[in-house]
Amino acid sequence: MNEIEKLDQLIDMLGASISDVESCKEDIKHLDEDFLQRYPDYSNPNLSSDWKKMLDNIKSDYLYFRRRNYVKTVFSSIEGILFAMKRILLIHSDKLSDEEIINLQEYKLVGPPEHKLKKKIHFLKTDENVKFVIRTYEKAKTTGFTTNLKEDDWEKFRLSIEIRNRITHPKHSSDLLISEDEIETVMQAHDWFFKVFNDLQKNEINLFG
Repeated sequence: MNEIEKLDQLIDMLGASISDVESCKEDIKHLDEDFLQRYPDYSNPNLSSDWKKMLDNIKSDYLYFRRRNYVKTVFSSIEGILFAMKRILLIHSDKLSDEEIINLQEYKLVGPPEHKLKKKIHFLKTDENVKFVIRTYEKAKTTGFTTNLKEDDWEKFRLSIEIRNRITHPKHSSDLLISEDEIETVMQAHDWFFKVFNDLQKNEINLFG
């Protein structure tokens, strides 16, 4: 089996996912002009109030859809990268504890010892998963490098997870609305994650001779 061995290979593999995030970001940025192309009457000063109100509602739906799409795409990219990093780390299982290996495999064996054990899916919560992968990567693939997970950026990242969870498991229609401040928080969280990712790459030691 040909496993990826370094973070720069991971970047190549997930290039499409990273590009999707930027495309979603551009969709939000260019909402006004895209909407006018679809509904040119929106700029008509003589538009009836009823028609204007209807178009305002449609535009609002477009905006929140694009914001939700951006948030979901950001976390799809992040989770894809985390999974690939776990595959890299499993190459170095000799450097890891049994518990770390279980978390990297995302399953554990359960059942009485006298019978054949069964695989059980074992997932960490997103913030725990990010912290676990970062710390395990530092342990296995760097020398003395430590990511600061006590700064404001880490708290914003955790807040962005709450935003993602809210829109993917809404309890009220208002849960699907994402404010401008919230989308900015997710954008900052995305940038922070990739800064961490790049810092790990820069401090990675060559374990492949």
